[in-house]
Amino acid sequence: PSLKTGSVIGAGLTLAADGLFMGTHYWVADSLNGLCRMDGAVGSMTETISTCQNLSNGPLGKPQQSIFDPKTNFVYVADGAAGSSGVVRYTFDPATETLIDPQVILEQ
Repeated sequence: PSLKTGSVIGAGLTLAADGLFMGTHYWVADSLNGLCRMDGAVGSMTETISTCQNLSNGPLGKPQQSIFDPKTNFVYVADGAAGSSGVVRYTFDPATETLIDPQVILEQ
């Protein structure tokens, strides 16, 4: 089989585990900074730290896999941290393209 290569979409990430599109932005699960919105053009995107969801502003320690339900605007994120919250649900606000109202819906 032929070699499959990916494209660089941005820089400045630390241990990116997952990503998804919500609204007009790409969001990445960065193991250090949290679940963060990426801003800029593809190829030169950077994390917008003020949008990152982590232990400093909610229950999410180390984001792993995430999924977005566009019908409800809910984002479900698995927490892979030691002593993790389990699964955290956020509401995606399409007007501001930010995550709000974190709720632990499955505790470990």
